Amino acid sequence: MSRWSVLLVLFTACALAATVHGQETIRPSTASAENMRYREEIRQRKELPAPEDPRYNVKLGPMRFWFEGFLRTEFNDNINLSDTDRKAEIIIQPGLNATGSWRLTRYNTLTLQMGLSYRKYLNNSELDGFENSLTLVPGTELAFNFKIGNFYFNIHDRPTIQHDPVDVLTVTDVATFSRFTNTAGISVLWDVNSDTSVSFGYDHFDYVALDHEFNYLDHSSEQFFASTSTGVTEAISVGVESSLSFVNYRDNFQNDATLYSAGLASDVRISRYLKLRAAAGYQGGAFSSGGRSNDNSDLGTIYANFSLSQQINAYLNHSLS
Repeated sequence: MSRWSVLLVLFTACALAATVHGQETIRPSTASAENMRYREEIRQRKELPAPEDPRYNVKLGPMRFWFEGFLRTEFNDNINLSDTDRKAEIIIQPGLNATGSWRLTRYNTLTLQMGLSYRKYLNNSELDGFENSLTLVPGTELAFNFKIGNFYFNIHDRPTIQHDPVDVLTVTDVATFSRFTNTAGISVLWDVNSDTSVSFGYDHFDYVALDHEFNYLDHSSEQFFASTSTGVTEAISVGVESSLSFVNYRDNFQNDATLYSAGLASDVRISRYLKLRAAAGYQGGAFSSGGRSNDNSDLGTIYANFSLSQQINAYLNHSLS
């Protein structure tokens, strides 16, 4: 299946990727990438003067909110993921992002990010409806950041509601697949010295299919991660990253699993506004037996990824990964 997406920005829009776990695939934890983002925020706070209050267009007590609209247009030449009955579709997705912040001190903040959107199907109107279209956008998060000594803590809760089945490899011949996911946990960054930092944390992940026919995919997982980063030069840092997850399915169709990954990562600041991240390593999984899927084979493979991000101005940024 091929697909193209065009992003039309009315104000500022930002999208984050979500990870789906299942026996059909093994993917490295996204926790290290999230922790890298948090580490970059801390670095900027340390290097820049004390920040002013964040921009806002609505103020509610001590909370300041910035509301922005976005519009995405997507063309999909196989909306129902079928080998024989392919249907093309154009999807219009207007939405609203809200970012709220309550800055208690320079390093202690309470933040709320929420994105809501609606998917309008132009060619297959029978797919319209809130149960198939109302989306809680990935990147939605309630978080509390605070500092104790050289340790920076991030307590977070990240819910999503999604309907696009394209990244769920066990689902075919359907145009929509509604599910709720939630990631709640804590990440810690230890600022060892000016060149070296150590990150570690824990997340509890829940995955709930909102369509009863897919309840066999419901599961939860306990995710642990750790990584290090050491500056080689002022612009280049290298380190190791690792993750360990215990996956438990609520139904007896899929087999429970233990997933793991370990590898090397490097962050390069090409310029003040252009950054590159690359990582590679090994990921694997060991599955239990007894599930009705009759698949208890263990899996393992090499992974590699990179991302290039650029901050064009105060309102516009883009990335390639």
